[in-house]
Amino acid sequence: MNNQDKISKLLSEACQAHHDTFKQTGGVDVDWSLWYAKWLYENPSTLQVLGSNVTESKLAYALLALDIDYTAEKPDKDWHDFYSLNIEKYLSKEVSN
Repeated sequence: MNNQDKISKLLSEACQAHHDTFKQTGGVDVDWSLWYAKWLYENPSTLQVLGSNVTESKLAYALLALDIDYTAEKPDKDWHDFYSLNIEKYLSKEVSN
C-alpha cells in the first residue's frame, strides 16, 4: 500500500469515527476540520505516513483548503482519495508567525 492509499484509509477511518461521534446531530459539525485534525494527529499512523513535522493546526488548514478545492473542482473521485492525492501540498507550506 502506497502513502496515498494509507492517507485515504486514515481519512476514511476518521470519517467513520466522526460519523459515529456526531450521529445524534446527523453529522452536523461546523468545526469538522478541527475534529478531523485532532483525530488524525492523535492517530500514530498519521505521523508515520505524513511525517513528524505535521501539526494539528497544519492538518486543520490542509483539510479546509482541500474542502475548498474539492468543492470547486468537483472531481470524479471520492473526497478521501482527492484529499490524499493533494494533502501534502498544503502540509508542506511554511506558516509564518
